[in-house]
Amino acid sequence: NTTEDENDIIDQVGFLFDSYEVQYWYFELMEMGRKFIMSALVTYIYPGSAQQLAGALLITMLFLTYFLSASPYVSPVLDILQAFALGGQALTLFYGLALMLNSLGPSVGPVEEAFMKYFVLSLNCALLALPALAFVVNPSNRDKVKRKLSILLSGSWLTLVL
Repeated sequence: NTTEDENDIIDQVGFLFDSYEVQYWYFELMEMGRKFIMSALVTYIYPGSAQQLAGALLITMLFLTYFLSASPYVSPVLDILQAFALGGQALTLFYGLALMLNSLGPSVGPVEEAFMKYFVLSLNCALLALPALAFVVNPSNRDKVKRKLSILLSGSWLTLVL
C-alpha cells in the first residue's frame, strides 16, 4: 500500500524535514550542500589565501541572504538560531579576512586588535548560549530545538550536554 510505504519512509527520514515548513522541504539538502562546500571544496580553493576566505565569506553571505528571505523553519526560534549561526560564521570569516589583509599592509593598534579578537570570541560564545536562551524564552519548542541541535552537533561534546 502506497500510504503505508510513505508513512514508513516518513518514520525513517522524516526527522530531516519535519523542522521545515512544507514549501521548504528541500532546505536540509541545501544546508548539507552548504556544509559540503564549506568543508570540502573551499578547503582546496587557494588554500591559506585571502581569496579562500573571500570565497567562503561570499558563499556564507549568499546562504545567509537566502535563509533570511525564506525563514524555512516551522519554529521561529530555529530561524533565529540559524540566522545567528550563519551571521557569526560570516563575521568570523570577515575578521579572518581582515587579519590576513592587515598582515599585508599597515597594522592596527593593539587595542583595536584585542577588541576584534574578543568581539569575535564573544560572538561565537554567545552562539553557544542561544539554545539555552531558546529553552527559557519558549519552552514549548524545547524538543524540536533539542533534536535539531543534536543532529547539527552530532559527534561533538555538546551532544552530551543536550
